[in-house]
Amino acid sequence: MAWRNITRADDFCHRAGPEENYNESVYYNFFDRNSSLGGFVRCGNRVNEGQAEMTICLYQPDGSVLFVYKRPKISTNNGWFAGGFRVD
Repeated sequence: MAWRNITRADDFCHRAGPEENYNESVYYNFFDRNSSLGGFVRCGNRVNEGQAEMTICLYQPDGSVLFVYKRPKISTNNGWFAGGFRVD
């Protein structure tokens, strides 16, 4: 494998490989100390399986958690959007 520098294009979706379970995703976690609110979001494409995965998890200051997970159908690997969630 030849090493190369990372470019802006590496942050975007790539052409899906032949693997049946090909998966490409983005994940961000965060925490705001002022409000004591934190969480993570993830959007994953499993285009060869015909579905995406969308997860949003928010940890609230009172200890409760807000959580949503969806697996909507997709037919392309051309962006990070699934189940009403979008990463630009």
